[in-house]
Amino acid sequence: MKKLFSFIKRKDLWRPIVYKSFIRMVIILAASFAWEKYVDAGVRGIGFAFQTLGLLLAALGWFSYLQMDGIFLDIRRMFTKGKKKKESEKKDMGDRLEDEVDAFQDLNAEEKGYTSFMACEIAGLLFVILGFWF
Repeated sequence: MKKLFSFIKRKDLWRPIVYKSFIRMVIILAASFAWEKYVDAGVRGIGFAFQTLGLLLAALGWFSYLQMDGIFLDIRRMFTKGKKKKESEKKDMGDRLEDEVDAFQDLNAEEKGYTSFMACEIAGLLFVILGFWF
């Protein structure tokens, strides 16, 4: 818990938290509207979808908390086939076109875990509250 409170005091981590939580809120909002239209068909209302997906998002924040404790669950490794590509010897821009872009590359692994945890919990709590409201 002391680590969490020390991260809260840092002002440079609030921007990634806001970015990640906004993206997660948009995804959950779209998923809940799709759920309401196609799965639930208006039987229980949009509040049920908000609550369910909000609780799911808050539960997914637990995996980020585990990552902060040093337990890593690399799910992408289970689904990818083949070996990792070796980094090219050339330093040309054309060689970098196929590399994945990481918007939060200046954060270390612990800071990424913290920002992901806080984003999941903020967005999940917001949707649970919205679910009770609707």
